[in-house]
Amino acid sequence: MRLRLMIPTIVAVVVLAACSAAPAPEAEPQVEAEVPAATEAPAADPTELPPTEAPTQEAPAELGEEPPAQGEEPAEPVDMVDVTITNATFSPICDVFISPHEDDSWGDSRLGRYQQIEPGDSLDFAVEAGRLYDFMAMDCDTNFIEVDETGWALEDIAFEWAAGVGITLQNNSSKDVCTLYVSNVGQSDSGPNQIAADVGQVPAGDVYFLFGLPDAVYNLEALSCDGEFSWTVSDVTLTQDVLTSPYLWELVD
Repeated sequence: MRLRLMIPTIVAVVVLAACSAAPAPEAEPQVEAEVPAATEAPAADPTELPPTEAPTQEAPAELGEEPPAQGEEPAEPVDMVDVTITNATFSPICDVFISPHEDDSWGDSRLGRYQQIEPGDSLDFAVEAGRLYDFMAMDCDTNFIEVDETGWALEDIAFEWAAGVGITLQNNSSKDVCTLYVSNVGQSDSGPNQIAADVGQVPAGDVYFLFGLPDAVYNLEALSCDGEFSWTVSDVTLTQDVLTSPYLWELVD
């Protein structure tokens, strides 16, 4: 019994020894794939910048002008005419209205908020030529000084308009003038001296303004301070018509 048991054991040992002695199959060598080298980009010059195109801009429109819309032709220039407004009153003018004759409203005042025309002063305005215009002036208390709805035709010649009635005495003589009389035609006396007491006299080469006279026909007389010279003019019509007011009276030797 022991001999039979040992034979299978010996066979198993021989088989195991043969398996361990057999050479192991060689592993196939692995071929490594070659990775192509990356192409290097040329280095950029840090001092060179890519060119940039400047944005195109249209020239700005002048102040107060509305740029024409695309596809529209610019409006033709408008002919203008100058209007001189003279304050022939004793009060400052704070509102001047120049309105086309056909308009139903006067529109806005041509004077700024803190702007006014002092007595004896003048101010120029520009309006469109070739139209008829009306004029109105008001003092700083919104009282009407003058309303002129004549419809004056303003063409290409400068135009003058006076608010109120007055006299401009231009002393172009060599004498100082101390007395000025302004009396209605038919009046028995010459009336008071019209040169204000705080003024006293109108020196040679100077100007004196007399405002606030009612519409009438007047006789004028001026006397030199030394009493040696006198000047007179008769039948002077002073009205609020812009062609005769204020009346300019020049004194000469």
